[in-house]
Amino acid sequence: MKNIHVTIVSVIEAIGKLIKKILFSEIFKFGLAGGTGYLLNIIILYEFTDIVGLHYLMSAGIALLVNSVWNYVVNCRLTFKRKENISGYIKYFGMTMLTRIAYFGLLFWLTSLMGLYYIYSSVFAVFACFILNYILSKKYVWNKKTNGMEERE
Repeated sequence: MKNIHVTIVSVIEAIGKLIKKILFSEIFKFGLAGGTGYLLNIIILYEFTDIVGLHYLMSAGIALLVNSVWNYVVNCRLTFKRKENISGYIKYFGMTMLTRIAYFGLLFWLTSLMGLYYIYSSVFAVFACFILNYILSKKYVWNKKTNGMEERE
């Protein structure tokens, strides 16, 4: 009976360590920054379209700009521990535009050409572009070897 208790405790401790590792992992923080940015994007889109009265595409453009600044700053501070700078933001914004083009391309391909339900297509495209965004961000935006970004203290 004691061996079963020790085994259960060991499994629980291992699960706890795994959860802690995931919660403090870079990709989790990157996803958290993106998720909060997405919520901000939706709020701004709604506010500027339904409250202010702008056309939804104009509102979407404003939301995109605010969202990209938010995501850049949060990722600099929380995820990659780097100091913000304008060249880093320009790289991030450009990379974000590439991944948004990829999103729309995947959405169109999966829905219109492959016949997948558009909601399923969107979920898949968001996930795929999240991974692409993370890889490109890590390699081209927050890589201190290639862009000289200073670490945060």
